[in-house]
Amino acid sequence: MGIPLVLSLNFLKDIIKLDQASHLWALYTSWILLGLTIVVSVSAHLFSYDLTEQQIKRVENKQELKEDKLTIRLNYAMAACLILGIAFQIFFVTFNTIAMAEKKKNLNEIKGNTHVTPKEKLIEKSLPYATAPSQLTPKPKPSSTGSKQYSNPVQSPPKAIAKPKNSSDSSSKNK
Repeated sequence: MGIPLVLSLNFLKDIIKLDQASHLWALYTSWILLGLTIVVSVSAHLFSYDLTEQQIKRVENKQELKEDKLTIRLNYAMAACLILGIAFQIFFVTFNTIAMAEKKKNLNEIKGNTHVTPKEKLIEKSLPYATAPSQLTPKPKPSSTGSKQYSNPVQSPPKAIAKPKNSSDSSSKNK
């Protein structure tokens, strides 16, 4: 019974912010109904427990058993609150998801740019985005054909280092 409450809170936290949501009355109504479901459920269990104890005493005393109308009514009330609470929550989520999609579509039409680059996607999702350092960026080399050719961004290996002369070679020259 607590799962719909957690899902609605997760929807508000991750997908749409509370200050951007519309039809908040549906969300609050669903929370109230789901809270009532829990209260009615616990009450039904307590009344059922008390009634069971009374019925056991009646059986032991060979008395006539009473029909349990209260627990049956509480169970129906619990089912109704649960179904209505979930229905209001589905209404709230569906309406806000559709409204959010239309708002995003309208923003794309206003921008006139339906093509979104990977950089824009990252910025939209507030993910960090860094450009490559200038040393790693290929630079165009002029060519004889007029088209740009890019240089290799990887540094060339160091030139061969002159090997030091053996100490035996230098000692033989000194002699």
